[in-house]
Amino acid sequence: MSRLGRWIRRSRLRRAGATIARDLQSGGEFFAGYAPGLTCGPGAYIAEGARITIRSSGSTPGTLRIGSSLFLNHYAVIDCQ
Repeated sequence: MSRLGRWIRRSRLRRAGATIARDLQSGGEFFAGYAPGLTCGPGAYIAEGARITIRSSGSTPGTLRIGSSLFLNHYAVIDCQ
């Protein structure tokens, strides 16, 4: 993935309300759901094909806090509510 592509992906997540570290790296589009519920620490890498989904329960949004130095491998799935 090009540097520009990574910047665009991080910008989309931030505009959707996610709080992510500046150095988040990902191999492709990985997120679906309620973006304000996503927080990602520094040094995280999300491989191509991995998926993160955050759902809400009624009016309560789901949240996911990813710490620093996470490595989410190819085709791994995190689905939370």
